[in-house]
Amino acid sequence: MTVDRGDEARASYLAHLDTLAIDPGAFELESDGTILAPQRRLAEAVPLPSLRLSGAGEGVPELRLEEQVARGGMGAVHLATQLPLGRRVAVKRPLHDDPRMHATLLAEARVTGALQHPNIVPVHTLGLGPDGEPMLVMRFIEGTRWSERITPLYPEPLTGDDDPVDEHLRILVQVCHAVELAHAMRVLHLDLKPDNVMLGQFGEVYVLDWGLAVAMDPTAVAPLPLASDIRHVAGTPAYMAPEMAAADGEAIGEATDVYLLGAILYELLTGAPPHLADRPIDALASAFSSEPPPLGDEVPRELAELCRRALRFDPLERFSQVRKLREAILAFLRHRASARAASRALERVDELAATLGRGAPDADEVAALVGEARFGLQEATRQWPGNREAVTGLRRLVALHVDHHLARGDVAGAAAALRDLSTPDAALKAKVDEALAAESAATEARERELRELREAARQSKLGGGPDLRRRVAISAIGIVLPLAALFVRRVVYGQPSSYPEALAVTGVFLLVTLGNQRSIKREVTEMTRKVGRAMLLATAMVGATFAFGWAAGVPFTTSMAMVMLPTTAMLLTGSVLVHRALAVAAIPLVAATVLILVLPALRGLWIAVALGATILLGGRVWDRIRSADAER
Repeated sequence: MTVDRGDEARASYLAHLDTLAIDPGAFELESDGTILAPQRRLAEAVPLPSLRLSGAGEGVPELRLEEQVARGGMGAVHLATQLPLGRRVAVKRPLHDDPRMHATLLAEARVTGALQHPNIVPVHTLGLGPDGEPMLVMRFIEGTRWSERITPLYPEPLTGDDDPVDEHLRILVQVCHAVELAHAMRVLHLDLKPDNVMLGQFGEVYVLDWGLAVAMDPTAVAPLPLASDIRHVAGTPAYMAPEMAAADGEAIGEATDVYLLGAILYELLTGAPPHLADRPIDALASAFSSEPPPLGDEVPRELAELCRRALRFDPLERFSQVRKLREAILAFLRHRASARAASRALERVDELAATLGRGAPDADEVAALVGEARFGLQEATRQWPGNREAVTGLRRLVALHVDHHLARGDVAGAAAALRDLSTPDAALKAKVDEALAAESAATEARERELRELREAARQSKLGGGPDLRRRVAISAIGIVLPLAALFVRRVVYGQPSSYPEALAVTGVFLLVTLGNQRSIKREVTEMTRKVGRAMLLATAMVGATFAFGWAAGVPFTTSMAMVMLPTTAMLLTGSVLVHRALAVAAIPLVAATVLILVLPALRGLWIAVALGATILLGGRVWDRIRSADAER
């Protein structure tokens, strides 16, 4: 991509250089397009030891030079062996016997040696070769220049472990670390670019070529020229900050290296530096004006904004420190990782919504989807609390989970699901609180009823236990004894029973039943009272049957058989509506009806035995039913 800033920008820049008496035609370019600085003078001269090379002169050799592995405008780098230690090293030497090249190499050696950092190449020694030229012995790095691996990061071609965005931005973060240390030592690099960054085979990142470094003030760690004294143009035009192109030493400072780092970021995003041009003068004119760089919509807004801020024309509008730029890049990486985690988790939320929408979902499937979505969204919000998509997605997930539990009647599960939100949704909380209150009220009512039933059973308040047996015995005696008297009267004395005696017996039983009903305590259940009233009704119907038969002239034997029907009907109805065991109590009545019709002479006996058996069986069955209810 070639940027043409136009004749106007070029003319304006040339006019500026003319005011500084700088001839652009005198610019000397290295092979990589870097403009060389004028001869540099170190603040102090330090005597250097001689370094003996294998095969050159007498004495014990220290280095054996091998093949050349790199070459620039100012020097060449050779692979070498440091013989006393037997280790591979890199030796940098000036290309020519030029005082300016010597001074530049010495300055680079002093700076690199003083800046001890994992992202700066360690210096082993500095000395003079056989011809008196300086030789810088450094750690040999097996790797590639960063510039050889750069391709435009957007649109993103890859994801996952091979994600180039994450990889290259983290390389830039390590470069920032090295520059931060240099600034802490009051040193500016001024030639930061991907070609000056070496990537090792095992993830190492090294910032190279400190030959244009200057001191920010006299307290700098190395004796370098001061930035404020700069009155020349030096550096790589395609990456240059405007104050560098303007040769404005007073404006050069930490923000200048921030601009260069921003230029590297721009190249990562687009594949080309911000001031790339066919001719150096056009690139310098572009750097001099530093118009806002164009970035496509495919570049994330956050990353584009921090890149534009680093490339602002005014140094005061840039990041004031490299640390702040680095933190902004790391924040973007966290936000990006958070967004990607949220995106994957939201897919699980959509799957969960579809699964629940189909009805009768598989419990294991729901649990798996909820677990995956919850983990992803919580991780996304942990990485970036301001991730609105993750926060909204988590609320949606919790709402689905809560509704799922409530639909199943699992209020405790709904309350547990609600706790996944650090700040619960008011509507969801109200829904769960309402369900909890309803469940609590229902539970309390059930427990209260159970306590009452158990207490009533214990105190015979449900019509069971001794109280029931007492009433059954009274009822049995009240009906059996009169009937037995009638039987004796007929068998012993030969006097047949008739309607008056039957009505008298029925009246006695009615009085006994009414007395039992009135003695029932108020604490018993409504069912017990209803059963008592049914017995009164059945007794009254027996009396009415006798009275009707007497008045209608129905044979007494027939009426005796008919009186069994109301009680039998009552018991059979109870077996359907209350408990099927009550049908057992109807068996004696059915049997008595048949016997009365077959052996009418013993009808009094059959009625006495049948009614007594029915009362005893019915009372026993009813006692067992109520006791079982109380135990539950």
